[in-house]
Amino acid sequence: MALGAANFDVTCLTYRTFIRTVSSFQAAPAPTFTSDNREQPVIAALEDLVKAGNIELIIPQIIIDEFERNKARVAEETRRSLHSHFQLVREAVNRFGEHASKSDTIKPLNEVDHAIVVKGDAVNDSIKRIEALLKSSPPRPLTDAIKQHVTERAIAG
Repeated sequence: MALGAANFDVTCLTYRTFIRTVSSFQAAPAPTFTSDNREQPVIAALEDLVKAGNIELIIPQIIIDEFERNKARVAEETRRSLHSHFQLVREAVNRFGEHASKSDTIKPLNEVDHAIVVKGDAVNDSIKRIEALLKSSPPRPLTDAIKQHVTERAIAG
């Protein structure tokens, strides 16, 4: 594989990781949230490798443009999804939980749910991490060669 293709693949992985990360948050036992455990290590590894100077991400400008165009929508969808998950958990606690401990269980759920909706810390944190990775090197302009490579990959499936 040519070096340019490998760099492009890393860029695509980074963008796909962002999309999967931001759209697949799961509740963690701590008061904060992390994304799917399969995604956060990828982001952390990329951060460490970039910080150590072991790799440089080559980011086509179109990736940055798509990220900027889609991040608000993805963040909002993620917030709604998390809120929906908390509603399901609250319903399960109300339906199946022991009466004596329901309020002790529901109260922290409500607090975390409220923080997600109001602050969006979990979503914003991942967005900031991905933005930092995308900005870790100057963007590359979209060239005809990149367009051809993307088109060929799309046709090949």
